[in-house]
Amino acid sequence: MKEKDLFRSVVSLSSSSYQNTVRISSRSQLYIGELFTNWNSLDFVFIILIAVYVFRFEYLPLQDYPNWLYQGFIFNEYVFHANTFNGFFHLRPYIPPNAISTVFIGVLSTFMSVFMAGKIFIFITASLLYWGTASYLILFIKDRKALISFVAFYLVFNVNFLMGFLNYCFGFGITLLVIVYFVRHDLKVSRAVGAVLFLLLYLSHFVALFLVMAFLALYAYHKKKFRLLRPLLLAIVPVIILFLQYYFFRQSEDLNFVPYREDLYYRFHMVIHWLLSVTIPFHHYKWLLAQPPLFEGLNFLSCAITSLVIFYTFFSAWKKGIWSLELRMALLLFIPIVLLPDYLGGLLYPSNRFVILFLLNILVLYFSERRSKFKERLTFIIVFLMVVTSYFYNLFYAYQFDTQAASETVTLESLIQNSYAWEGTNGFEHHIFYHGITHHEILSPFRSGLFDYPVNCGGISFENR
Repeated sequence: MKEKDLFRSVVSLSSSSYQNTVRISSRSQLYIGELFTNWNSLDFVFIILIAVYVFRFEYLPLQDYPNWLYQGFIFNEYVFHANTFNGFFHLRPYIPPNAISTVFIGVLSTFMSVFMAGKIFIFITASLLYWGTASYLILFIKDRKALISFVAFYLVFNVNFLMGFLNYCFGFGITLLVIVYFVRHDLKVSRAVGAVLFLLLYLSHFVALFLVMAFLALYAYHKKKFRLLRPLLLAIVPVIILFLQYYFFRQSEDLNFVPYREDLYYRFHMVIHWLLSVTIPFHHYKWLLAQPPLFEGLNFLSCAITSLVIFYTFFSAWKKGIWSLELRMALLLFIPIVLLPDYLGGLLYPSNRFVILFLLNILVLYFSERRSKFKERLTFIIVFLMVVTSYFYNLFYAYQFDTQAASETVTLESLIQNSYAWEGTNGFEHHIFYHGITHHEILSPFRSGLFDYPVNCGGISFENR
């Protein structure tokens, strides 16, 4: 009799465990299904347009892209070909929170050219930006799919992407998707899944990890569900260990930062500068002597519209007295935008990494309000025109860079020597590799012909903006 009872209890326990597993699996499948069922033909058109921008040209005008490209190339040579370049490069004794592009490009270039590996990474990064932005907006706005798709596509070509901050952009796309994932599950995520997601965010960019943690903490506070954070605190332990190793092993010169300026006019100018210039439609490429007056005028119009939307949204929320999750998040993000110094831990103007998520929360608040059909149509027309003109503007200057600015190329040896011409760059400790600063020439051959890149690496000018 006892054996039968024991058998029944085992069967019952196994059945219950199986049902729970199936329930969790079903929730995950439902979430993934919801993400893709929200897609329509317009989304695939925008993904194709991203692919055209990335794969149509041999060289892209993204400033830091060559840096990450040859970091990936070095990773492949060092790990898979045992090439230490006569001791010029060395692995750091830690895993930096900015390593995803180096590892991805390095591993992928074992099967293809380093250029194609870089293009695939850029395409995945841009697609994640689009997918993450659309998913985040859909999470709060249910009935404006076409408008959301256009906004998401427009925000792909922001200043961070065009400057080649690829690890941050990759991480920011993941950030938005992870936030959506946690919210759809009401923070009820297993420790293993949480640990994997936090590790991916850390390897992409530390700001990406910070944004997710800030949102989860604010979400728990807003919903009064602090107990749901307990499993996540355990899930983030591996990342904390990696970060502490990075913090204590890195060299002291990277700890320097530009002192905070207390000049209120300067701070106000920088806040307005970053809030308005990160997402303008016509960025000033470095090799352009001057922009046409029409583009400058349209940029000014874009800044004016953005300013009005921000002030109207805050004023409307204050008038209603409703402290929504999106409003709290926007106000929280406004703090680092205002207070962060101009340089911190290897990041130049770190404030701009917080701007897009700030603006997304502003857009959620703005688009959540019902307006007349005329205002709705006018909003859509403005967004549509900004998307079309901005995309073809960036496409044209990518073509110009590829055909004219890329006419002169240099080998990887020269590129590295030029980039590391002064010892201060050895303090960029978000790289996996560092070099021997006593070396003035690279003696080991770089397998000539595998890596040539334009002398002009492109990028966006911050002057006269």
